[in-house]
Order: sequence, then C-alpha cells, then structure tokens
Amino acid sequence: MAEITAKDVKKIAQLARLELARGEALALAGDMNQILAYVDTLQQLDLSGIEPDAGAGAGTPMRKDEIKPSLSVEDALAQAPVQDGVAFVVPQVVD
Repeated sequence: MAEITAKDVKKIAQLARLELARGEALALAGDMNQILAYVDTLQQLDLSGIEPDAGAGAGTPMRKDEIKPSLSVEDALAQAPVQDGVAFVVPQVVD
C-alpha cells in the first residue's frame, strides 16, 4: 500500500476546491493512512461462505406510509436566503 503524503492531501484538496489550514494536510494524511491500513486489514478477512448481501435488509424496520400535513410554502421559504415566493432560488450550475 502506497502511503498518502501531505502533498497528496493538498492536491486532493485543490481538486475538491477545499481550503486547508496550515498543518492540516499532514494531520489528514495520517488519518487517511490509518483508514487505508484498516481497509487493508478488512481485505485480509476470510469471507468465503458468506453471501455478499447477507446483512442487507435484515431486521430493517419499516413504517406504514401515512399522509401527514407538511409545511406551507410560506413556512418552507420563510428562512430561505433567496426565494421568489414559490420556490428557493439557487445559482444555476448546469447550462
């Protein structure tokens, strides 16, 4: 497993347009290396005989769908930073 360096973290932060405080890249590199070491440990487990989805849906509580009152448009928009009276106004991100 290749070790993640502070330089790698800075590059990832730049690509994600995240601003890191001084010294934060080194701390994050350590955290990321610990996560990768744990994943490596998990990959060494013998999972033969265990179905890939053995735990999916086991004991998942389901509730009955019920129609309940919701917020009025006015209440939902009351604290919106920008709204036009019927909807939230957000910056356009797709041409």
